Amino acid sequence: DEQHGKGTMKCKDGTFYSMQFKDGLAHGEGTYKRADGSMVTCRGNMKYRDGSEYDGQFVFGRMHGKGKMKYENGSEYVGEWSANKRHGKGKMKYENGREWSANKR
Repeated sequence: DEQHGKGTMKCKDGTFYSMQFKDGLAHGEGTYKRADGSMVTCRGNMKYRDGSEYDGQFVFGRMHGKGKMKYENGSEYVGEWSANKRHGKGKMKYENGREWSANKR
């Protein structure tokens, strides 16, 4: 049974992230709902339709903080994220074995 339709991810502090699922994969945009509007960090796993998979921290439904992205081509990035983009310290390992390290802010 694959998830399809609206779903939620519950954080330890009781905050919920609402998102859509299609064929068992996260699909589309999602939103955090919290009464006081403060920033919420949650750890989770997101699988994308193209085969990529992110495991790490989210803030308001975006990859933010520390996380690991495995891309569909076999490459992998482990490091810091900000607003869904690689940002800060991290290491990229390409499918051919080459590696690249960065500290961009």
